[in-house]
Amino acid sequence: RRLEPDCLYTGETLTLPETLCMRLRFRGSHTDAPAQYRRLLTRIAQEGMQIAGLSCEIAPIDYGITNGTEQVVPENCIPVRRP
Repeated sequence: RRLEPDCLYTGETLTLPETLCMRLRFRGSHTDAPAQYRRLLTRIAQEGMQIAGLSCEIAPIDYGITNGTEQVVPENCIPVRRP
């Protein structure tokens, strides 16, 4: 399948340093993210870890797989460290 020109990102990218993170992938939308962050925070506490930076949410959409946002699989990521 050929991508439309407006689907191609040609801007700057940022390479992040390697970081220990706790991640959680889920099927849903951005409105489901707060509950998933709470699950992730609970797991971080259970593992005895500490938050070590800013969280991010990534929601890749592969139009080869789906055009429907209900099938998107976002990923919440929180940098952590062991005390």
